[in-house]
Amino acid sequence: MFSSADLDRLNFVRRAREMGFSQAEVRVLLSLSGNELISCGDVKAIAEKHLKTVRQKISNLQELEKSLSLTVAQCAGGKVSNCPVIDAIAAEGANFSATAAAEAR
Repeated sequence: MFSSADLDRLNFVRRAREMGFSQAEVRVLLSLSGNELISCGDVKAIAEKHLKTVRQKISNLQELEKSLSLTVAQCAGGKVSNCPVIDAIAAEGANFSATAAAEAR
């Protein structure tokens, strides 16, 4: 059986992971939250770094969305000898951003 403190800790970890914080960041945040006086400056620095990463991922995903949208618009559907989507995926240096694709995962 879990104690109330254990459940609070588990919920903290779950919420932090849902927000995209890494396991290492969650570990540090947990240790900081366990202090009698919380170093809000340290917490803020971790959160600001994470926010920067989140914003970069959003930017990369928007770039990927644009590229994919343009490629899908070129596809007429049906049976064809060349499919623009397949061609774009197969092409080295395609319009798709490698960074955006990696961030999407």
